[in-house]
Amino acid sequence: YYWEDPVGLKVVNLQDEELGSVVGIIASSNDILQVQNLKEGERERERLIPFINKVIVKVDIGAHQIIVDWGSDY
Repeated sequence: YYWEDPVGLKVVNLQDEELGSVVGIIASSNDILQVQNLKEGERERERLIPFINKVIVKVDIGAHQIIVDWGSDY
């Protein structure tokens, strides 16, 4: 996939909790996903999730989601 492909994808953790959607990628030695939770009725929250194999379980462009090993309380 290309650099811009993850933008807009839903991010879900292994506990099937939706963490938000990717709004951008920060370029660094280990790239970082900027994930915003925009659910109605909840406080807007941004999470920064490392885009590394240890955290990213699966990027599924067809299903419009990324599965991560990342807690909802991080």
